[in-house]
Amino acid sequence: MSAAAIERARGWLALLAVILEPAPWVLAWIAVGLLAVAARRARFAESTPQLGGV
Repeated sequence: MSAAAIERARGWLALLAVILEPAPWVLAWIAVGLLAVAARRARFAESTPQLGGV
């Protein structure tokens, strides 16, 4: 997982922490979900050849 993806996930978690402040267990589940999605996207991006050298 790239550093940019981790920072993006942290930013979303900070926003969600403000919105869902009274329910920390909800934040924990959301964090696990976001990390799983980010890891899946990173794995897919690594396995997919990029066109045009981008």
